[in-house]
Amino acid sequence: MLGPVRGQALDGFARVALERDPRRAIWLLGAARAMRERYGGRAPAWRERVNEATRAKAEQRLDALASHEAWGEGLAMSTEQAIAHALEDIDAAG
Repeated sequence: MLGPVRGQALDGFARVALERDPRRAIWLLGAARAMRERYGGRAPAWRERVNEATRAKAEQRLDALASHEAWGEGLAMSTEQAIAHALEDIDAAG
């Protein structure tokens, strides 16, 4: 049951990343989606709406190809890669 919990955490990291790095935000949203698909679970409807809005804002700041690539890279990430990617800024700041 950790898929939904980890997915929810990645959703939060994506919203934090949005302003500084929209590509990273899309990666993380894709990784969260993949994690939920791998381990079961689904985000609540309200969270899906928030995620869709976050992705749309990120996509406005990138061209279509970059957005598409970032989403695909996020979907392809392993759980370990996604968590490490989410924590990169925290490690750098700490």
